[in-house]
Amino acid sequence: TSLRISALVTAMALAIGPAGATDTTQSLLSDRLDQLTLAVTTRSDDALVMMISEAAMDPDLLPLERDQLMQAFIDRLRMLPPDSVGPATLQFLLDYQPQAMRPDEHRPVVPVPVYNVGAAARGLINGWRREEAAYAGAILLTRDPAALVHAFAMHDEAPVRRGLIAALNNATRGQLEMISFMALSAMDQEPALAALAGEAALRIGDARALEQLVRNGRGPAITHILRASRERLSPEQVERLLDHAIDQAEPEVAAVAIAELSPVLTGRPGADDRLFALLGSKTLGATAALSLAENPSDATLVRLGEMLRGNDTTLAAKRARLALELVEFQGDTEVLP
Repeated sequence: TSLRISALVTAMALAIGPAGATDTTQSLLSDRLDQLTLAVTTRSDDALVMMISEAAMDPDLLPLERDQLMQAFIDRLRMLPPDSVGPATLQFLLDYQPQAMRPDEHRPVVPVPVYNVGAAARGLINGWRREEAAYAGAILLTRDPAALVHAFAMHDEAPVRRGLIAALNNATRGQLEMISFMALSAMDQEPALAALAGEAALRIGDARALEQLVRNGRGPAITHILRASRERLSPEQVERLLDHAIDQAEPEVAAVAIAELSPVLTGRPGADDRLFALLGSKTLGATAALSLAENPSDATLVRLGEMLRGNDTTLAAKRARLALELVEFQGDTEVLP
């Protein structure tokens, strides 16, 4: 492993310079960056921290250039295997205080770092943890898919769970079916397993598993799976999944399903009928109105307007008015009768 890391470091030191450096500082920054990169394999953790500390106070570099150097060093570390540097080096980068600031784009009175080195370091660590988890997940997958489900439930760190999900990329259909079944079965004890169950089901287009997921699942994972369903299922499968969510899921899940799945069904026979039928629902009517207001056809606008010409005090009529008000607000067009 050390030989592999050394070869990677040498190649990068020859090929990559710090992004954004001016001509006058390119050579100096490249030299400092090469020294730090090569020290990854030739110095101890404490000695590397000392070198980075000195670089962060280098009098030959401007504050912006010192921050740029730290950012460039992290960018090089991304290309190395996980844990190529020790905990002291990582902690230094996490704690690094940027020296060059700029006005925030949205709140100019608030200064923000030009190079957010600490955030980049956290991203580096998370990326390494994800990579390690994906490798471990691939091993678990070949030995016992149930062990991967257990590992997902036991680790609540997002990078680890993303890595375990990434391990599914090389799973067989049989392994995915087993993982989906086991994760769905244990979802009552660990709701976060919805993410694993959904990803496994999506990879094999298991409509029944996805229906069970929206019927029994909770939390942010359901939103992610429903959003992914728009791109990875056929329109017919999406339509059945939406109908199932409306009929059998909890109201909060059904509302998410309407918001996420309805846009891809626009123009299909019966798509608007489904939403119009929900306008009078106390729990789902507002979500249906929002969906109808998103890129409505002329026929949809006429139908909404007709609902206001009779008894416009009904809940359905009020939701129709809400949809038309949203259309006017979004498009600066008068559509209310």
